[in-house]
Amino acid sequence: MKSIIAIILLACATLAFSSKIAPQKGRIVNGVNATVGQAPYIVSISDDDNSDYYHYCGGSIIDKEWILTAGHCLIRSGKLRVFIYAGMTDASNKTGGQVRATDYAIIHPKYPNDGTAAPYDIALLHLEKPLEFNELVNPIALPYPGEFFSGKGKLYGWGRTDSNEPSPDVLQTVESDI
Repeated sequence: MKSIIAIILLACATLAFSSKIAPQKGRIVNGVNATVGQAPYIVSISDDDNSDYYHYCGGSIIDKEWILTAGHCLIRSGKLRVFIYAGMTDASNKTGGQVRATDYAIIHPKYPNDGTAAPYDIALLHLEKPLEFNELVNPIALPYPGEFFSGKGKLYGWGRTDSNEPSPDVLQTVESDI
């Protein structure tokens, strides 16, 4: 239990700090389709678990029972109970993935709750039923306290690449400077 709390606190501290220096505008463009299993820690978040599935945010698996996401994802949806789709890269094909409901969410207490990407834009989702780790579903590697990276990193997401285009069905990836 102590290790789970330590991971959660580390994730909150890391993202709260990084959100202060991250650019608040712009989109990731020129991405390519991610391959199946390339990012087993990325999940799709929806407010429904049936045929009305609609991806509206992404998240990262940090433990079998915890998902790290942005606070604005929960504020914009107006729901704290959402559904997590893990182990899939194509949002139009949910077969083979794991679907889990959340039973509660924790939004950073300093997040302004206005639905914008602002400092402290971070939230944790607790899953009702733990994920089963396999080659398509695994936790993301988190940094140690005080550990910083530079160079290139991979970004992943289903978000719109252009304000005039719909979100892609297939998970996108692009390399970017950290």
